[in-house]
Amino acid sequence: MGVCIIKTIDEFLAFSYFIEHKLPISIARLFNTVGTRQTGNYGMVLSRFISQALKNEDLTVFGDGNQTRCFWNVSDVIEAL
Repeated sequence: MGVCIIKTIDEFLAFSYFIEHKLPISIARLFNTVGTRQTGNYGMVLSRFISQALKNEDLTVFGDGNQTRCFWNVSDVIEAL
């Protein structure tokens, strides 16, 4: 089962708890969060770039290269949440 499907199921489960038990819920969809133990198993761009660079491979860039992204360290995410 894909990661996105599991996340969606978890969100519906939380929402059903809200409907049934009036349990307050919050859902955060975090993108481009990075940290020291990141493995790159889910197509994470920084892990992929580092892996390709260490292997002296060309860096994979999707689209025309004009897209920009912001990255957030996991420690900052934890503090913010």
